[in-house]
Amino acid sequence: MNREVTIRKQLANESGGSLVFVLLVLVMFTILGMSLLALGINNVKMSAGERKDQSTYYIAEAGIVQSMSDIKKGVREIKAKTENEFYAKADSFFASLPPPTFEENFGSQPTADVWVKKEAEKGAYTVKSKGKIDNKIRMLERRFKVTWSGKATENPGDGGYNPSKNLPKDLAVLMKGNINLSRGATINGKVATTLAANVNPITISGGAKIDGGITYGETAYSFNLPAFPKFPQYPIPANKEIKNSSGNSYWVINNGNLLIDSYISDNYRLILNENMAFKEIKLTNNYTLTIDIGNADKAIVVDELNVINGHIKIIGTGKLTIYVNGNITMGSGSTINGGQSFNKLNVFLKGTGDTSKPKSVKLAGDQKVYASLYAEDANIEIGRGGGFQGHIFTGGKTVKIDGGGSGNPAFIFAPNAEFTLNGGGTIKGTIIGKSMVADGGTSVSYEAIDLSSLPFFPINPGGEFGVGEVIELGGTIEE
Repeated sequence: MNREVTIRKQLANESGGSLVFVLLVLVMFTILGMSLLALGINNVKMSAGERKDQSTYYIAEAGIVQSMSDIKKGVREIKAKTENEFYAKADSFFASLPPPTFEENFGSQPTADVWVKKEAEKGAYTVKSKGKIDNKIRMLERRFKVTWSGKATENPGDGGYNPSKNLPKDLAVLMKGNINLSRGATINGKVATTLAANVNPITISGGAKIDGGITYGETAYSFNLPAFPKFPQYPIPANKEIKNSSGNSYWVINNGNLLIDSYISDNYRLILNENMAFKEIKLTNNYTLTIDIGNADKAIVVDELNVINGHIKIIGTGKLTIYVNGNITMGSGSTINGGQSFNKLNVFLKGTGDTSKPKSVKLAGDQKVYASLYAEDANIEIGRGGGFQGHIFTGGKTVKIDGGGSGNPAFIFAPNAEFTLNGGGTIKGTIIGKSMVADGGTSVSYEAIDLSSLPFFPINPGGEFGVGEVIELGGTIEE
């Protein structure tokens, strides 16, 4: 009996059980903690490795960007009187590109080895960049083409723009032929015509006036437009489908067309990582397209630019050039680069090739374009409420301004055009044309323009030397 009681007491005795339990818990948490620590260390190693790998890519890309900037600048500064001399100097320059330098990053010294490879096609090259951080290496490349356009000018230059040797610096109006002012039309500034005074080329009536000097038989100035450029060729981006917050989808880029004609594509942001081409850019229903050009100059080639009812915004610190093969159509209260500096955007409009059927550019109904335009053969018409806030160059035969005008000082260079101003239309700056008729309270007011800042003229490296140009062929790719 006593033995049974003793056994029960021993079985009920819990002395030391808590210790065993605590030890088991500690062992379990220790194992779990060590596992988590090992996993964390591994993740840190992976994150550091991924960061270094991505940083190496950016170093290689920075080498490409810096070298392309040096290449463009260097090509513009090459002085050569023959094509062979030009390409020989270009090859020599490419062989001695300065290496980019980088600051130390996370205890490592990044480097980028950059060199230029000459391709079989004339003027074609590939710039290659090998980014390296410790044992990480990324290889990138970008293709470009160098062209030579022959002699730029007969007179020495200073390395800046060459807006011809004889453009007027202090004239409000320069015409080859007659100037007819009536019914309150006013020219505030100096006026010149190539015709002699004895043929009475300037007539003033009905309260019109010229508030400035008049020069007859003027022969000092040039009426030659700069050479119209050959349009580059860029890749058409792949089709792109976007979705809104409700899950509705739309093909904003479809078969080479950029379509801002749906509420889903409204406020679409086109990021120009490279130069692009489109068959059509179309905006309707007061929708907005934002073009992000980043911190470098970019270009778009498009067959049809149809801003039927919409707004194109341009963001970034670079400049954008738009080459239009077909037509520019604007309606309603559409704007392009609205409210921004017109120096940010240049537009080239190719001609028809048939002098009897020129193109036309029309702005009316509060349509606004903040850009400089070079139209190969287009007639220009700016109606009431419309406005072109930039320089206009055209080989067209007519320029009509009816109640619209330019808010910024502009250089309108249309040497083959008959200017017609009425309805209170206004121009600030300088106009050059064939002849001019103005009435109805219209005005041309001279404002000084820095001719060296005019677009569309080739760079003049000085002397009887050819002009070089760099054309990027696509974007950056990784080997």
